[in-house]
Amino acid sequence: MLIWLGGAFDDYSQIGEWRDTETTKPTEQECLDEWDVYLAEKAVEDAFEAAKAQTETDAVTNFAALPDWVKTWTANDAAGYVHDNVLNGLDAAGVDAYVDNLFVDVNSLATAVPAVKAGLKQIGGQLVVIRDLLMIIAKLLMQIRDLVIRFRQ
Repeated sequence: MLIWLGGAFDDYSQIGEWRDTETTKPTEQECLDEWDVYLAEKAVEDAFEAAKAQTETDAVTNFAALPDWVKTWTANDAAGYVHDNVLNGLDAAGVDAYVDNLFVDVNSLATAVPAVKAGLKQIGGQLVVIRDLLMIIAKLLMQIRDLVIRFRQ
């Protein structure tokens, strides 16, 4: 619906008849203010679209750069790897027996310290591996989330 009738739209003073009986004709400043609001909203929308496109590109690129095992393992493969490589797959009773066996032939504190140190180092090393895996998983989850959001909209 044409709200106003007039000549060139680059000169507000050329706007002629205002045909909307429900509202009064806006001032030139009101029109300019609304245009600024539109431009600001459009800039936000354009920035969002650019960020969305970059996120999609980053997710695809980063997936391609992951180690092959991350791309090919099933959930059971990953769970099995974690199980077998953290504390060698021992359950709580197995860990207790392992720690008890460390001290079976210990005759002095001097001989116990290296074994305790070795055990703590092993645990620490496995915790580092777990941390690294969790970091990869966290990144993948975020990339998957971003892809799902991208294709849902």
